[in-house]
Amino acid sequence: MIEAPTWNSKKDEGIYKAAGAMHLRKYGEFFENLVEKSWKSDSTLQYIIEGPLRLVYKSTEDIGILSLVEMENKVLSKLLAAIAGTCREIRLLKVEAAGFYAKLFAHGERCIDDDLIGVTKLLSDLLDLSVFINRMSAVVHLTTQQLASLSGAVHEIYLPVLLEDFIDLFVILVTLDEIIDAQPAILDQWKKYRIHVRSMMHNPSQFDVTKTKLETFDHLLKDLQEKLLRKNMFLKTIEHVMDVNKGAVMSEQIISYLKNIITDVESKSNDCAALNKNWIRVNVGVAVVIKLFGACDKKLIKRVLETNKKFYAVTLVGNVMWVPSKFLSNVVPKETGNAINSQIGEKILQARTQRLSVTVNNLIQRGTTWCVEMQSILTRTNLQVSDIGQKRTLLTDLLTLLSQMRETVAFVTNLHALLSKPMSRGTVQLICRLVELQKSLQTTFYALGPVVVQSQAQVLQYLAYYVLVMLETARKALVQRDKSYSRERLDALSLIGLSMRLISGSASADRRLIVRCALACATQLTDTFREEEIVKLRFLLDSYDAVAELYELVDEHSDYSLLLHHQNMLPAYLSSVVDSNTGVYHITHLFAAFNSAMSEQEFAELKVNRIAELRESLVKSVLKPACHEIEISLRLHVHAHLKLDSTNPFNIGAKDGSRVVRVPPLPLAETMVCTKRFVEHYLDDMFYNLTTVALHDWRTYRTMHALASYKMGLDTVQDHLPTQTLEQGLDALEIMRNIHVFVSR
Repeated sequence: MIEAPTWNSKKDEGIYKAAGAMHLRKYGEFFENLVEKSWKSDSTLQYIIEGPLRLVYKSTEDIGILSLVEMENKVLSKLLAAIAGTCREIRLLKVEAAGFYAKLFAHGERCIDDDLIGVTKLLSDLLDLSVFINRMSAVVHLTTQQLASLSGAVHEIYLPVLLEDFIDLFVILVTLDEIIDAQPAILDQWKKYRIHVRSMMHNPSQFDVTKTKLETFDHLLKDLQEKLLRKNMFLKTIEHVMDVNKGAVMSEQIISYLKNIITDVESKSNDCAALNKNWIRVNVGVAVVIKLFGACDKKLIKRVLETNKKFYAVTLVGNVMWVPSKFLSNVVPKETGNAINSQIGEKILQARTQRLSVTVNNLIQRGTTWCVEMQSILTRTNLQVSDIGQKRTLLTDLLTLLSQMRETVAFVTNLHALLSKPMSRGTVQLICRLVELQKSLQTTFYALGPVVVQSQAQVLQYLAYYVLVMLETARKALVQRDKSYSRERLDALSLIGLSMRLISGSASADRRLIVRCALACATQLTDTFREEEIVKLRFLLDSYDAVAELYELVDEHSDYSLLLHHQNMLPAYLSSVVDSNTGVYHITHLFAAFNSAMSEQEFAELKVNRIAELRESLVKSVLKPACHEIEISLRLHVHAHLKLDSTNPFNIGAKDGSRVVRVPPLPLAETMVCTKRFVEHYLDDMFYNLTTVALHDWRTYRTMHALASYKMGLDTVQDHLPTQTLEQGLDALEIMRNIHVFVSR
């Protein structure tokens, strides 16, 4: 069709925008109608917060990697497939490693009991860990070979994704070493078990076992101890890859990657939650480079040491606090010098503790704002592009909030333990309130499951559109720049086309991984993107990954295991809750957080013990003091006519005794603890027992019974005891009890 010469291109753009807005509005109406049909007003789904039903957005890939990377250049296609396969294997190892972390923590706690009952389970888990370490060593060897090949003369390609996963393999090994080192009870029990096995060798016939089998078994136990319990998994794995032919280019690529992430760490020096992962990587990376290549960039080492001095320590997992300067001084002492003095850590802890109140209040305010804004999305109609942008901001803000809360709680509590510093009561209160807020945000996130899933789908399409626009612009620029296509230009066009095809599909992990690798290759083959475009594209892809993995990241940041590792915090916090005169509704979230931590506990006997301890603390620190407080309040009210000391609340203060009664049932493991029923039972016992002891006080306790019902809504049981016949003087009941005395007179 031939366009008229008077056609205005601006009008054409306006028509496109109007048509797009109309389709977007129809898209929003489709979702609104879908919600109305699938979620009726009388449905019980809306009342489920954390139950057996939960709506989750999760995309899985049914197409294999070889099919995903298929394009004209078969060499590049195979290269991307090999890299993507390795990265996927490494990410599966990360998930598997998390299971071993939990098992080692559980064994460390169980071994403190100093018995050999659970040693068979320990042996089984250590054998599984040995197989896992063998697999880790094989993947490290394979990844090292791939990096050496990518830095060779044929393919000199710099892939930050592969380098990041390569460093993460060593981070897993360092974490395992540190957990084993932090659980000395495991090694002690292992040595006792080996002594028992050796003692059996003196008389194997008594146990119906041949001596050869016992010797073989003892040799196996020794090998496991040397391999896993000597804090040398990291160094042994590095020794395993020393035979790989590595060049100077590979060293330069790793150092270049480390320089980029240390720059990122330095730029985020005020946000510890955002920099911790990269800070751990750069310290482990420096040790790996020095061990593999014998040297490292001195300026990089200097920057890393300055950063270590500024932040001192970081939590690896659970209550394992890692001091990077100490790690470097043990592994590569010649290049990095001595560890940082612990006095620097004390100063950092003091500064963080002093700012803790402001930090917690700021996080509470931001968390409340997030809940309100997320709820407001429910009432909106006529979907607009700006609404999708706001949803993206809200989803990423939730991850930022949860990560900052987790980092604050872990750093303050674990550094107190590392430096053997007692926590003040105020600090314990702030930390536990932060845990409550963290759990309440997670609960709100799950309660808004349908809205979150709908928002995820919209935001992913929103981000994918902007990525596709950038890639289309780059593709057109490559086509128009030079009509005589070179080999590099054709390869770059193929890689950009592959990225556009993959980003147009579902947001599966494999597709997102291949897109990053393909764009990294395309950027190096030609000047496809300017520097500012690369930064913008990286930001869009990071946001795309975060929204696609939203549920996994929320679960990762909602880690409440510190409530189990630091057992003394809960009793101290519960006692402070009753001492204050504020509402105690919030402890419901604390108990929910405790239940989440218990659900990940490995051993049933440890679960039972922890639940019993918390129940005992609840009764001792909250329920019994509340019962005594309510009893005293009722007594003072009944005896107010006796003109006792001043009861003016403006002079002596007053406590709301019903604040504990009004708390909803507290979830504790698979049971519910009802504070109202506990108080009612206490008052029932007290009214009955004291009335039977002193029948002449029956009216006092009957009045207290009525007051408890009137003031606090407590439904105490009628005792149905006989009352006295007279207020004063002779009592017929007393005569009947002492009838022989009455008759003798």
